[in-house]
Amino acid sequence: ALVILTSARVHVWGDPRLLWTDAVQHSPEKPRPWVNLGQQYQLAGAENLAADAYLTAIRRTSGRSYDEQVLSLAVAEANLALVRWRQGDRQLARNLIEQATARVPGDASLSAVSAWIYGQSILSR
Repeated sequence: ALVILTSARVHVWGDPRLLWTDAVQHSPEKPRPWVNLGQQYQLAGAENLAADAYLTAIRRTSGRSYDEQVLSLAVAEANLALVRWRQGDRQLARNLIEQATARVPGDASLSAVSAWIYGQSILSR
């Protein structure tokens, strides 16, 4: 029985977008699957879908443990900042990354996103 169940799930596990779509369907109230699904959409260039997933993740952070809530919220805000930057909303992107880095000061990945956005701001002047 385990072999049959495993073979039925291999197609989901082999495709990150299917995996996170499946995770969202099974746990729609959790923010992390929404963040990861947003990342997959963003990698595929589907920025509107990515933004929707990140906004859903942000809404899903209430009621979570403090650490899980803060990290999920910060990651969603940082990724949404990148999407909004590419969509041309530079001020919203800067606001979002400032919120994210204020939530988790010193986080290397958030700092890298912040540096990229502010570097792009300087180069685009």
